[in-house]
Amino acid sequence: MKWINIRKKKPNHGQHCLICAGSTVTAAKADANSFRDGVIWWDGCGFSGYEWSYDFPNEQVTHWMPLPPPYSFPEE
Repeated sequence: MKWINIRKKKPNHGQHCLICAGSTVTAAKADANSFRDGVIWWDGCGFSGYEWSYDFPNEQVTHWMPLPPPYSFPEE
């Protein structure tokens, strides 16, 4: 997968993705109320589900990419 410039294309509402904000790369979900007033709200994705909520100004998050589908264990 390749990084997508957020100025060219924004993630869908509720989409899980990796975001790049300067030297920070983290997994996040685009909130259903995203993209209002030029600010995108992100919900953090972590090992225990909901981790944090933060608004990164558009100039901070420069790129994103969708997360791959979760691994599913084969049935034995």
